Amino acid sequence: MAKLGAFFTNNGQPLDDNSNSKPFISKNTIDLISTKLPIEWDYIIGRNFTPSVGGLAYFKFPGLEDVEFLGWGGFGGSLFIWNRELGISFGYTMNVIKMGTFGDKRGWSVLKEITRPSEESNPTRD
Repeated sequence: MAKLGAFFTNNGQPLDDNSNSKPFISKNTIDLISTKLPIEWDYIIGRNFTPSVGGLAYFKFPGLEDVEFLGWGGFGGSLFIWNRELGISFGYTMNVIKMGTFGDKRGWSVLKEITRPSEESNPTRD
């Protein structure tokens, strides 16, 4: 899932960034499916979300309120999301189901570590 999300963060190009490679999906298509729609209430996940033209949604997670991700999650806590500005994609599945609808503390904790600035780039961070 993370490799598929990487196509979206890399403007449709394969991860090897071979300039001779044909894009998997065009940047224009990525821009189109990423277009935000008005905020809606979802009765299944029990929260507001911002849908996109591509049938995905924009979400923020506990502890990462300043970062917005596009993608979706599955029943039990799985996540398939990415952030083009940060250039990251994230796929998380588990082998033990918990009653959640869009991620849970297991996936969120891994995602939080991935998005946290490194100590080298920000030595004054606590």
